[in-house]
Amino acid sequence: MYQCRCCNKAVKVTDGKISALALHFNPTSTSYCKRKFTPLDRGMLGVFDNDRDAPSKKVVPSADATSHGGAASNIGSFHTQSVEQWLDAGKRRAHKMLVAVVRRRSIAWIIGESLPFTILQSRSFLDMIEAVTPAALPAFKSARQVKRDIGVVSLNLFDQAISALSKTSFSMQLDEWTTPGMQHAFQALVL
Repeated sequence: MYQCRCCNKAVKVTDGKISALALHFNPTSTSYCKRKFTPLDRGMLGVFDNDRDAPSKKVVPSADATSHGGAASNIGSFHTQSVEQWLDAGKRRAHKMLVAVVRRRSIAWIIGESLPFTILQSRSFLDMIEAVTPAALPAFKSARQVKRDIGVVSLNLFDQAISALSKTSFSMQLDEWTTPGMQHAFQALVL
């Protein structure tokens, strides 16, 4: 049995098939949900507004919208916003993440290839990135920002090296030698 969140009527659902539930929301059915557009569960407000049989008056959810309880009540708030708004919010979050990832990768590229800080601001490089994905352009900040980012990476690498050295035992040995004619002296530090 499934309890309709609009009218709280129990609807029989057999073998996981939703045909009975679809009939419950079909206006030509005898068991039609009479509270489809004015649901008792305020989390369902606005879910069926785009149907062809919707009444002309649009239902607006109140600020104190609450659900009837149960596991399904946790998703009620998602039904009050449009799918487009939900997708746009997801795209904005993905865009922020993309910018952070591109920034980290570009710093790794500059360090790995020993490139100048200003390479990310060259017109040809920005044109290439814009051709690939314009959403990544905000990741390429000024040369000063790149320098600060590289400084942060360098400090993190230095801290990791110091941490690794403090956890590992090692010895240092000084080796000295000269050329056969005693003209040049050499020193080496062996770890």
